[in-house]
This record gives sequence, structure tokens and C-alpha cells, in this order.
Amino acid sequence: MTSYAVVIPTLVPDTLADCLAALAAATGPRPAEIVLVDDRTDPEPGPLRHPLSVLGDLRERTTVLGGGGRGPAAVRTTGLTHAVITTAGIAACALAATGHGRAETACALGWAAGTAEFARARIAPGPRTRHEVTTTLASRALIPPTATWHRPAGARRHRHTPVWQEEATP
Repeated sequence: MTSYAVVIPTLVPDTLADCLAALAAATGPRPAEIVLVDDRTDPEPGPLRHPLSVLGDLRERTTVLGGGGRGPAAVRTTGLTHAVITTAGIAACALAATGHGRAETACALGWAAGTAEFARARIAPGPRTRHEVTTTLASRALIPPTATWHRPAGARRHRHTPVWQEEATP
């Protein structure tokens, strides 16, 4: 089974909750990650509370990034950049396991630089309290490698599980 990520650019319209509810209710393989890029110029968390609440167990797989009001092309780039950074982390782990030191170092440095930039972009707007900075740095530094480790571990553990067969509903 191929894992996939969903990138959703948004200005938080009324239909976002419907979109996310449909994603949560879909049958078949679940997305490995959902990247929601909020492209409002001055994002406030309030309008996202309800749409995010409909995700259920997918909420923990969802990352919300700010697009800064730069438009659809920049929003797509932000979402894809996040996916590339995650891939660099996965590649660094895989290369480390196979003994490719230089390539591993290059991927690890790419992941670290990208992770630092995302953390900076998230912390810079404020309020920059100790709790916010600590939580952001910990989540940006610890969660991706942990998730990256769990993904191949799960694939190995369940490698003999049959492929999901979607059944048509009448």
C-alpha cells in the first residue's frame, strides 16, 4: 500500500469543514499526513477550530501551516516544501540504515534546515512565550523522526497483511 499526503490550501471558507469531514469519512487507506495551509494574511485560530474538530482520528496527522496571504501558488509550494522536508528525514533514516554516510548527512542537514525554518516561521509571529517556543521546537524536532521510524517499523511488522480491497457500496 502506498502512503500519501493531502495538501489543502485554504482561506477557511464555510466549506472547509465539509471538505475535511468528507476526508475523515472516506473509506480505504487513510492519508499518512494532512497539510492544511491557511493562506489568510492574519490567521487567527478561532475559524479553524470547528473544521479541525471534524477530522476525528485524522487530527493527529494534520499539520497547519501559515501561507501568509501570498496566494494559491505560494500555498501549494508551502505544502509541497513540507512534504519534501519530511521525505528528506525519511531518506536520512533509510540511508543511515544502509550505511550511506555522505548521502545520509546531506539528507539530515536538509531535514534539519527545513525543520528549523518551519519552526522559525511558526514562532516568529508570536506570542513567543516559553511554552510556545518549547512546544514548537520539541514537536518540530521529535515528532518527524519518531513518525519516520514508526512508518517503516509498521510496514515491516505488517508486510504480510493483504492489500486493502475497496468494496463498492450500492
